[in-house]
Amino acid sequence: MHLFLRSFYFLVNTCAVLAAICVALLIIIIGAEAIFRSLGWGLFRGVIDLSEYGLFVIAVLGAPWLLARNKHIKVDFLASNLKGAYKNGAQLIVNLLMLFICGVIFYYSLIVLGESFMRDEHIYKELEFPDWWLQWQVPLSMSLMFIEVVLRMAKVERDAYIMKFEAEALADLPNVEA
Repeated sequence: MHLFLRSFYFLVNTCAVLAAICVALLIIIIGAEAIFRSLGWGLFRGVIDLSEYGLFVIAVLGAPWLLARNKHIKVDFLASNLKGAYKNGAQLIVNLLMLFICGVIFYYSLIVLGESFMRDEHIYKELEFPDWWLQWQVPLSMSLMFIEVVLRMAKVERDAYIMKFEAEALADLPNVEA
């Protein structure tokens, strides 16, 4: 179980890092394009497409990381006012609903990914690339979120694995005093 949890949260954190890199690249590309345009040096080809697909990547690959840290968007005003068994029952219903939704989206996204790859479909806009370059992220993200919900329901102690990546990253930063 230890190896599984380490590997699982390494993959979740890797997806989050890819999403963060995408945010940084979008900031740089959009900023540079705005500066170039204001100086009259022309436009970067494909910036709008990159922004569109970048937002998709950020949302899809960042979702498992947010769920693992309980930072996802949730509407829990009803459940937060419940007590005891009612609160546990409401949480069980929410978890089962999340499992169902992740499972359905995983299933259909896997079909879309397979068809896109087999048909060698391409996206044609300002940039041209294979459609599956975007489609692989949805099944991965849904499977990671499905596993996270299962771990929550099984009440597996995950905190040490979730925070390990951040602790190691913070340890590598230089100590700056104010």
